[in-house]
Amino acid sequence: MPADLVIFDENEEYTVEKFKSKSSNSPYIGKKLYGKVKYTICNGKIVYKD
Repeated sequence: MPADLVIFDENEEYTVEKFKSKSSNSPYIGKKLYGKVKYTICNGKIVYKD
């Protein structure tokens, strides 16, 4: 059966700059965060790829 999975890199560091939102403000803009979703697979198909 097809599975729903998320592939996540817990060690990747990135700085929040842009994101999908109707709002343009966030307390995270400019902050360094750790951990990033690399792939999301839903019903056996890749629906998100970083």
